[in-house]
Amino acid sequence: MDLIRSVPIYALVMTAVWLSTVPTRAQGVVETPEIKALKQHVEKGDCGYLNEFTDENIMESGAAGVAARIYALDALTKESELPPGRRVCRYHDRRAALLVAIRLYEAAAETAKHPFEVVVSIALEGALGNSWRDTLAHAGVRPAMQDLVALHLLCVRKEDDAQRSIPIWERKDNELPPIPFWEWMLKDPRSGSRFEFFDRQLEDYGRSRSCTSLVGNAKPEIACYWNAVEEKVVSGPPVLSPEMRNLQRDLLGMPRVFALMNAMIKPDEPLPSMATIQSALRKLIAEACTQTLPRETQDEIRKRVSTRPLSSVDTLIAGFK
Repeated sequence: MDLIRSVPIYALVMTAVWLSTVPTRAQGVVETPEIKALKQHVEKGDCGYLNEFTDENIMESGAAGVAARIYALDALTKESELPPGRRVCRYHDRRAALLVAIRLYEAAAETAKHPFEVVVSIALEGALGNSWRDTLAHAGVRPAMQDLVALHLLCVRKEDDAQRSIPIWERKDNELPPIPFWEWMLKDPRSGSRFEFFDRQLEDYGRSRSCTSLVGNAKPEIACYWNAVEEKVVSGPPVLSPEMRNLQRDLLGMPRVFALMNAMIKPDEPLPSMATIQSALRKLIAEACTQTLPRETQDEIRKRVSTRPLSSVDTLIAGFK
């Protein structure tokens, strides 16, 4: 039996196991009996064994658990066209794989850095499509809400296909229309001066993969909506999604946010926690929305937040095929 992806799959699994053991780097961690057996069955193309191994270990800790989860995630990625007669092992329980992807996505937002962040995002896009963040946000997943807030603010200068086809050195310096949200956010509340440095950064973000892969145009009102939804449902441990990390980093360098942070730091008191800082930023974003969005848009957002219930991860998993 010819397993076309046996080497890539095993390489991916072993890389994940290796990264997961960085803190301890136990010698021979990838040479345990379970992992040795896994390698042999991958090379043989024994899909039944791989399914059984993953069923037994997908929720376990240790190297076997990591290997099982990464193999399950591989079943969600978009599968390229294969030559006739080729056999590819894919984990049989796609619902379990999707649940693992969502939980890893949430776990990545609870830590400063997560080794599987990119793999998880690829799996989620493969399972749920380009609008996977929207789907997860509607299912009540807070990191997805944060990602949407950040992307719809940072990608306001998103370029279309025609713009991206023009080399940067051939583009004309056309004056771009102001964006009320950022005009308010970039203004120093004390001096009234404007933090102009960020204009160029917004243009750079508009050409980034995160922005070009965003479905549709970025709209601050969508960011304002999901910011309000998260404020309503926030509970549990603090989370900071990958895209929200970028937004937070940029905001913390601006005069308006710098003044906010200074007011939060008290002599002889502990520094503000991540949860406290993120809560303050949510409130600041909400204030910017109030100051810059039309009254009718604000009313519509409030109505949607109060009347449109969120779904759940369980419901999403149940309807997934």
